[in-house]
Amino acid sequence: PLVERLLDMGARPDVGPVIPALDPLCVRGDGHIDLMIKAVGASKTLDARTFYDQETPLMTAARYAQTRTAELLLSHGADANARDRLGHSVLWHARKWEEFKGKPNPVVPILLKAGAQE
Repeated sequence: PLVERLLDMGARPDVGPVIPALDPLCVRGDGHIDLMIKAVGASKTLDARTFYDQETPLMTAARYAQTRTAELLLSHGADANARDRLGHSVLWHARKWEEFKGKPNPVVPILLKAGAQE
């Protein structure tokens, strides 16, 4: 639990030189939802961007079909209509998972309910 210890010491998961620390947690956030809740609580913004692609943690959660993480981020104010550097929406990132896996991404209905647009 290095991440948990860092959070306990006041680390800001929404800040990083290239990738905000919250972003990698969103790849497998559903399996560590207690840690995600702690990280989200320690973040001043849930829309921190990766340096190059300008992607948000919600885009990462959508791309990896992390439903509980997406719900958590949205319930704490993450922008369902954020766009990355190339203008791709959060829904676009979710649909890429569908293309790769060949089945519906369970995050898509969550995003649509939150008002996400293509």
